[in-house]
Amino acid sequence: MSRFDLFFVVLDECNEATDTRLANHIVNLHMNRDMAVEPEFSTEQLQRYIRFARTFRPEFTPEAKGLLVEKYKELRADDAQGGVGRNSYRITVRQLESMIRLSEAIAKANCVDDVTESFVREAAGLLKSSIVGVERDDVEVDEEEDEDVGIAGRRGGGRIEMGTRQWVMGRGVMEKMRAMKTGRKTKITYDKYMAILNLLVRRVNEDEMTSGQGVEHEELVTWYMEQKEEELETVEQLEQERELAKKVLRRMVKDNVFMPVRGEGLDGDEGSSREAEKVIYVLHPNCAVEEM
Repeated sequence: MSRFDLFFVVLDECNEATDTRLANHIVNLHMNRDMAVEPEFSTEQLQRYIRFARTFRPEFTPEAKGLLVEKYKELRADDAQGGVGRNSYRITVRQLESMIRLSEAIAKANCVDDVTESFVREAAGLLKSSIVGVERDDVEVDEEEDEDVGIAGRRGGGRIEMGTRQWVMGRGVMEKMRAMKTGRKTKITYDKYMAILNLLVRRVNEDEMTSGQGVEHEELVTWYMEQKEEELETVEQLEQERELAKKVLRRMVKDNVFMPVRGEGLDGDEGSSREAEKVIYVLHPNCAVEEM
């Protein structure tokens, strides 16, 4: 094994049960000295076992090889979901090599000639638990006044059709949504922000690659809501998620992830004037898509 295969950071977390056990153990060590420690094996026995284990040269079974690839892909997918900076380090081929060495080491510790699926699972669990998540502050998204209340309009109720589901929005719900427009600011977790950001960036990037154009504001918000449709149960959740998506879009423009392009219509042309009000999002030149 390499000394860089696993990194375990000691976290000083307050826990009454753990602190009690630790304190009792340390006090007993000072009270009883060597009598407080009763090892299961002698030093000579451990040295003999280690020398014997090192004589084995285990090889991966076909099933273990397939599982190793799957576990590496899972680690890569988990790393990509949170975007840049979610973990203390990015998952690369080095972590795959670490998982291989750990699997072989576990097989040697068990004194066997084959690296089986159970050893790969244990190695993957060790590697995953050693990856330290970096705590990030909540992301503040601005609440702006005079925004459109929602797709049901400013007055009365409405009916929303999205995908295979239909939502009926009454006057009471609309009043509640308008009451939330008080100019206060909203905070969401960093992981939530990055999850929405990566989803929206993926859609805009795909459209730019295929058509050479960006995505119109309402089309992008509606597409995002369709992706979240199965997670929403009530009309309130629907409208809250929609408003959150709009706020995140504003934050993404502020952070130079998206660049808004407004349409330009001809004077006196009613259709063109409506087009002029549209906002199309394209990727900002400084946005590094490959790192998201």
